[in-house]
Amino acid sequence: MFLIGGLLLFIDVFGQTDTLSFLHISDTHLMFHLDSYHPGTALHRAHFTKGVEPFRNFLQTVPAATNSKMVVITGDVLDLYETETPNGDMIAFQLQQFARIPEVSKTTVFCALGNHDITTYGWKDETWYGNMDNAGKARAEWIRNVPCFANGTWYSHVFKVGRTGYRLIILDNSYSRGSERPFFGEEQLQWLTVQLQQSPDEVKIVCMHIPFARDFNPDLSRNALYDLLVQHPCVKLVLVGHSHENMINRYDGAGFVQVMTGAFGYDVTNWRLIKLTDDHIIVSTAGTKQKELIIPIK
Repeated sequence: MFLIGGLLLFIDVFGQTDTLSFLHISDTHLMFHLDSYHPGTALHRAHFTKGVEPFRNFLQTVPAATNSKMVVITGDVLDLYETETPNGDMIAFQLQQFARIPEVSKTTVFCALGNHDITTYGWKDETWYGNMDNAGKARAEWIRNVPCFANGTWYSHVFKVGRTGYRLIILDNSYSRGSERPFFGEEQLQWLTVQLQQSPDEVKIVCMHIPFARDFNPDLSRNALYDLLVQHPCVKLVLVGHSHENMINRYDGAGFVQVMTGAFGYDVTNWRLIKLTDDHIIVSTAGTKQKELIIPIK
């Protein structure tokens, strides 16, 4: 791998110029050192407490078994950014713990932020609550500690596969504002517009956390992101998570397919193999190498 001008270029060092494979997972909801949490939170989120070792094992085994060169996680990497301790203090050490795992496994990991990754959770009056009051602080911590965010919480990488250029675009729609539709600020939309206009012959793949609706109706649900993507036929695939389901969505009038992968935190077979070739994008059924979707790009 070589980092050139903020773009990671995969070239002949892998000896695989006709196909580039990577894995898509989402919603790992990793939790570290549960004994540090308020007992109410620990009990409420106990179903995610055993996910760290399976995640480590996944990074150490599945990429090699599928000849994948990287892993893309579309958000909710962690179950929480910071949380309350038994004595009422707030602690935020989760993402530092996560950052060590890819370093040890030597696996290239690209992440998008999800709503849980920037949310503060606590326990009050026997109720588990969350807020995004410290979202700015959380993003700064991700940028400081996790290499894929070195240039910010939205970024892109360019790959060459045979004669075809691919641009992997990672977006940040973690700040949900109570909406299940993708929400983006104007600054990020302007940046995305430039990315989509770069090198018109490139194939664009967009990765984000919160998906478009299952049955997208542009007349009822149109938003700025959707309008921008449909204007650029170079966008062929949108990879998402958040809904904890395995699903493929096509929308009338859109040149892209939305592929949703279920929560890895609930089932370690929730991963998809994505193969980029000179002519097609091939998407596997979750947990297998079997083809579920073939997207022509020419």
